[in-house]
Amino acid sequence: LAKTPETQRNSRDEDASFFRDATKPVNENMIEYQRKVPFKGFSNNHLFPNEPSFRRAFPDGTSVALESMDVVLPEGWVWTEEDWCVLTGGQANDTGTDKDGWMYAFNWGTYVGKEQTGHFVRRRLLSRTRVLTVNPTAQAGVAKNAA
Repeated sequence: LAKTPETQRNSRDEDASFFRDATKPVNENMIEYQRKVPFKGFSNNHLFPNEPSFRRAFPDGTSVALESMDVVLPEGWVWTEEDWCVLTGGQANDTGTDKDGWMYAFNWGTYVGKEQTGHFVRRRLLSRTRVLTVNPTAQAGVAKNAA
């Protein structure tokens, strides 16, 4: 996950993870980004216009830019946690993270787990699990029989 290329997808419909085996929980991953401004610190408000605050990461290594952490779930799916969980240490990156899950770099690229002089960007990985509460095949059958 830490080696996620930051390429974009055209639409959510192309995301196979939304339509995987419905009997298993699905782990969704998000990447949060911030930029540092001297004497003001890190913030997503300091990002350049072409830099998203968040990206949704997919299992195949691609990601898509998002305006916020709000991911609209497909019908019948619910989150198993109330909020996103920050991945820390080796869960997030081979070089680890700081205590808040941040990884640092001079520019978007090779990240390390400890802020050093000359680091102007940082990111952290967030995770959340969703499960299917309604069997879509059975639901379609009920609707078909009712018609």
